[in-house]
Amino acid sequence: MFFLVQSVYFVLTGDLGDTEEAEIALDPFEKVRRQAEETLTTGR
Repeated sequence: MFFLVQSVYFVLTGDLGDTEEAEIALDPFEKVRRQAEETLTTGR
């Protein structure tokens, strides 16, 4: 029952946590892939 109430709370408030923490938790390979993709699209 607690999990149901907790999930409804997050849906109603829209509070899903800090986005900076999610960025830190990225896999190192994913981070490098994103940098390479950005480099290729900007042409630098």
